[in-house]
Amino acid sequence: QNDRIHSVLLEVLAETNFMKGLYKECLYNYLALASHKYDEMSSIEDEAMGSIQISPERSPVKRSDGRYTHILTMIESYDLHRSLLKKRTSGRSDTSKNLPPLVSLICLVGLEETGNFIIQHCTLPRSKPSTSASTSENRSDLPITQVAAQLNPYPKLLYWFLQRIFYEKPDIYVQFPNTAVPPSAVTDLHRIHFNLHVDYADRAFDESKKLTSIPTFEELRFESPMMKFLKAALPHGGIRSDDVRKALQRCRTESDRQNSKVIYPHLFAHELAYVIERSGSGSEDDAREVLSLLLEGVVSLPLAVEYVERNTSLSAMLWEALVTYCLNAEVDEPTENADSGKNGQLFGCLLEVAARSGSDLAHLVSKIPTGMSIHGIRSKLVTAISDYRFKVKINESAAKILSNDKVDLLREQCHRSRRGIRVDLFKDVEKSSVLKSR
Repeated sequence: QNDRIHSVLLEVLAETNFMKGLYKECLYNYLALASHKYDEMSSIEDEAMGSIQISPERSPVKRSDGRYTHILTMIESYDLHRSLLKKRTSGRSDTSKNLPPLVSLICLVGLEETGNFIIQHCTLPRSKPSTSASTSENRSDLPITQVAAQLNPYPKLLYWFLQRIFYEKPDIYVQFPNTAVPPSAVTDLHRIHFNLHVDYADRAFDESKKLTSIPTFEELRFESPMMKFLKAALPHGGIRSDDVRKALQRCRTESDRQNSKVIYPHLFAHELAYVIERSGSGSEDDAREVLSLLLEGVVSLPLAVEYVERNTSLSAMLWEALVTYCLNAEVDEPTENADSGKNGQLFGCLLEVAARSGSDLAHLVSKIPTGMSIHGIRSKLVTAISDYRFKVKINESAAKILSNDKVDLLREQCHRSRRGIRVDLFKDVEKSSVLKSR
């Protein structure tokens, strides 16, 4: 009952200050109302996490009732953005319920509306104090570091904010079109962002994924939010590849006094393979680990074949390891000719995937052991050979077109070089005399 009376009094005081023209005090009165919604913070954080898990790039969340959306209009109209960066107490005896201004705004206005407002006005941190001439221009800025500092006590909200910045405003977070060296404060946020990715990772795995099921090109090119973040943030140096590798290996394993055991083989398997390939030592052990991660962690035969083709220095060894794995792996799915010999369903899928990437099929066919039954091998080989011939024709046609273009360009160059050039003798003499006089 006392909280309700206090809320009514604060709202009346806010309206009174607005009519008096005390807009900053009016804003502080409204933000103080959020202290009565402290118990709703857990539901707001869960809503933020739900929006990330549904669709990180643009996640629909439930909108507020619109009762306090006029606060955003007031901030925009009277340039009160700076007031959101200064924390003031709400006057309550319980100081633990004093929320930061931006968190209070989220509680009052709603997660979606406040998020759009913050993203719109978020900027890079200023390296120097603003001069009087630039103060009016920067009055509506919300530096990304100060926003993150207010959300830091609420990790889920901070994770939600960094994800939205990463997808919706990458020019101040991972791209930096106007500077060669990113600010150190932003690279510090990269480390925090990476740790949040690890802490809130989804450890569930789709059990329906099989090596024998070949994905489409769209499914093959899908990248997780963590993979997109690593590809964008690693070049800036905020997070080091060695630290990322150790952290990912640590969250995948469970250590005891004797040894460490992998308890989440599918967790961050693709990301760990990318980090090892990008910054590993290039040894055989690293190559075998990457291949094992792609086969047993990511459960993707096309990605494994692409890696083997890409690693030219160890390609022969990796092909032998991949062929051995496909020959000895157990396949749960029965085939029509399973009783006539050894099941070669996985090796048949390897032939099909290798044909896609233009690998040496003759070498793979020579590795088929005696007695192995591969369902539909004739049709797979015929399709692979026809695709190969078609690609060869495309390559030859492209080379022929390129050769013709080169000949045409050379002819045009020769023709232009033989053309006469008009020379005005009198102007040239005048120019030479002027130059001599100087």
